[in-house]
Amino acid sequence: MTFTSAPQLLLNFDEGGSQRLTANERISSSGTPTTRLTFSYTVRSGDQDVDGFTGTLSGGGTLTVEDGRRVTLGSISVSGIRVDALAPELESLVITSSAGPDGTYVAGDGIEVTATFSEDVERQGTADPSVPILVGDSTKTATLQSPSSTAGGDTWVFRYTVAVGDNDADGVSIAANALQGELEDAAGNEATITHVAVAPSTSHRVDTQGPSIVGIPVITGHDNNLFVEGSTITATVTFD
Repeated sequence: MTFTSAPQLLLNFDEGGSQRLTANERISSSGTPTTRLTFSYTVRSGDQDVDGFTGTLSGGGTLTVEDGRRVTLGSISVSGIRVDALAPELESLVITSSAGPDGTYVAGDGIEVTATFSEDVERQGTADPSVPILVGDSTKTATLQSPSSTAGGDTWVFRYTVAVGDNDADGVSIAANALQGELEDAAGNEATITHVAVAPSTSHRVDTQGPSIVGIPVITGHDNNLFVEGSTITATVTFD
């Protein structure tokens, strides 16, 4: 078959739009009989089609076979080939545990942080991701609880168990872009893990310090603190 000018192949992706390819950009047989037209496209970042892409042959070219008949250009559908160059994104990172009615965690309580992604992701390498959180003036590490690092998923939960000595009257906070680790989707696209800061909140305070005496006992009673039979002695102790 021959073609008078190069036909074009328009590829349609779910994400990334349509890409138009011209055959003579890849072969130099215009006007020379051939049994095959070759088109080539390099997948770009942001292209995605999870169920197979479609394409349309068109353009200014007229294709004819040896007996002079014209070839009708039409559409093609490719269901067995998927395209995924779209990087997963971290959609949110928030503290999701409850500190109870008074909004205060005590020793042994768990502070949970949940990271939600735009699609399923899995761990790169052998190191589990983690989330540093600020408790008072100290940085603590919330470690991975679910999913298993080898299974992956779109929702990842991290946990820090409050220890004796942890205190934060203003509330636990998380710095911007604190999430640590490398994650990717099934196609190998590395996840974007940037996120905004989580501000301190009185719903997530920490108090592991028991009450202590802040006032010296005040004893009151009989005149001149002279107690006789039948007198009542009253002692007042002040706690913080």
